[in-house]
Amino acid sequence: MKWKAPERASTLLLKHAEKMPKWLSRHTWRSRPAFKSMLRSRTFFYPGAHFDEHTVRQFAAAHAAHCFVFADYGCYHADMTFETVRENMPYLQDYELVNHRVVDADQLRPEGRKEQTEMHHQAAEGCATKVIHWMVLSLRKDGQGEDKPQRLCFVFMNWEGHDACDFLYHQGDSKAPYAVLISIQFDLDQSQCGRPEWLIATGRANERGCYISDNCDRIWPGFVRVSIPEVAGMNSFLRALYRSEQDVEHYFEAPFSIIQQELENPKRDTRVFFERYPVIQQDIVKRWDGNVQLHQLWARHLRSKYWLWRRSSFLHAQLESTPVTAQALLELWVERVGWRKATRMSCPAFLRAHPAIVAAASGP
Repeated sequence: MKWKAPERASTLLLKHAEKMPKWLSRHTWRSRPAFKSMLRSRTFFYPGAHFDEHTVRQFAAAHAAHCFVFADYGCYHADMTFETVRENMPYLQDYELVNHRVVDADQLRPEGRKEQTEMHHQAAEGCATKVIHWMVLSLRKDGQGEDKPQRLCFVFMNWEGHDACDFLYHQGDSKAPYAVLISIQFDLDQSQCGRPEWLIATGRANERGCYISDNCDRIWPGFVRVSIPEVAGMNSFLRALYRSEQDVEHYFEAPFSIIQQELENPKRDTRVFFERYPVIQQDIVKRWDGNVQLHQLWARHLRSKYWLWRRSSFLHAQLESTPVTAQALLELWVERVGWRKATRMSCPAFLRAHPAIVAAASGP
């Protein structure tokens, strides 16, 4: 797979549209909450959501998901109505209510499920009684948005986010949510809800304006940013889409083997492997000082692949300061400069004044 530059999230999601689930199209005001059917469909899970509609705008407008689960303690009280939701989420102005039920966990829990009773945050201990709102919405005939789905399903859970995730997804027969939002303040662990296809990760810009999402890279290995970061949401943080990448997942299963495999792969298009995945770059740097095997592996390939230095800019400081790799680079460039004098100017800066390089450049 060739590397592609990140796109806007809204553009990317259009390529992953789905048809409206049949159970949702058949739902009426008399229907019971179709909890099991919803969990078998694509769901977007948003812990600590309040009434942040950004994710709905992205995924619903692209028809990438029709079911949204918002979890936030002390937010969705028993007397909440659809009007309350619509007032706080302008995207839903063109929708009308098909069905609204207020239920408790026992009514919604499929047979055999056990509710997790442990609270993950002390702040949740004082929250209101756990309440779950089931809402199915239909686009009015006079609705203005041509790109809006005909129907949407919302589950508003007046729960702490980790508990809601455990209850919904951390069961042996549960399907992972299609997408999850993870925020700086809310470190949702991958083990709690399986492996979604998408993450929306929040982060801040550093002094260079680059995107930072340590919460994603640290506890969700195998996910790679695929969209351009955009300022969005209640706190106006940067947000970007991450998607599960098999290459990265395989890397974290056997880091040394994958590095070795990529360095030995003769195909030219695989040279961008290390450039493509910042999370792998960070992990290689992190492992560098404690893994002599990495030094020797890189040195072996640096002696014969001049392009490897250029493709390894993230590792330059380590390659310069590690004796075995610095020596390998010296041997490579002495040979190249001796063969073609002009290449001295393109060799690593720390080697240009080295006596061996100077001698090779001035030789016959």
